[in-house]
Amino acid sequence: MLSSKVYALSGSKTEYTRQRGMTTLQEMGMIERHIEKFGTISRTETAELCKCDSNHAYYLLQKMTNEGRLKVLKKGKCSYYTRVGQP
Repeated sequence: MLSSKVYALSGSKTEYTRQRGMTTLQEMGMIERHIEKFGTISRTETAELCKCDSNHAYYLLQKMTNEGRLKVLKKGKCSYYTRVGQP
């Protein structure tokens, strides 16, 4: 993906926003599909699945938790997450 400045110069600012937004939405969709299939997901698995670093994986999981889409089953170093409504 190109930088925001390149999109602004080419007159395609909305394209930049769409590209940035779709990435996070796609990552969240992959996380949800993984949990549907396997029941839980960890930060390490999220980073591997989304091909991102641990900090971004944590951001995604926290965002989904704050939105009420996920819940933490175990806190601490070995945290893992599941969908709200699952045991």
